[in-house]
Amino acid sequence: MTTSTKFNHTLPGRLLVGASLIAAISLSAGRLLPLEADDGTDARPDEIDAIPELVDVPAAVLAALDDSVGAAFNEITPARLVDTRKGTNPTKFGELDGTGTAMELTINNATTINGTPSGLPATGISAVALNVTIVDGETNDYGGYLTVYPCGTRPDASNLNYVTGQTIPNAVIAPVSDTGTICIHNYGTAHLLIDASGWFSD
Repeated sequence: MTTSTKFNHTLPGRLLVGASLIAAISLSAGRLLPLEADDGTDARPDEIDAIPELVDVPAAVLAALDDSVGAAFNEITPARLVDTRKGTNPTKFGELDGTGTAMELTINNATTINGTPSGLPATGISAVALNVTIVDGETNDYGGYLTVYPCGTRPDASNLNYVTGQTIPNAVIAPVSDTGTICIHNYGTAHLLIDASGWFSD
């Protein structure tokens, strides 16, 4: 489903959800879902009726969407792009002191962990809708966090915070770099799951 989505700035780090907004975060699924069907009828699940009209959004997302007012959101069948528990040598991602190398993930024309097409196109993606999950996190005394960002300069911000022993998901809208990639930094160590559920066009 392709829908028109408008974003209007109100306060730094905050977006006003206008009447034409067609995508919202489902409280149960933790991913972007359409609010309106193609015929204009209400398609919202009951649990998102209570979502407020003001939505806090990371500054990096605001910057990426600033030039994309009116960009279309394109829904895909949820596709798993990363699962560090799989493979011949399952290894947790990150370091307890945050010095680990960032994971670079290709979004343009991405394939799933099974090698099948994800539904993400080869071009035209400005941002991608993800569900990111930390599994069995390990942290130092300060706790851990995950940052998802367009590869390049890493922002001083987090998309997901966790403590030792925790398994926790979060919905993330990640701007995509000019080369079609995102990077993931983990301050801590954990298994990482990343599922894509849609993308915003340029």
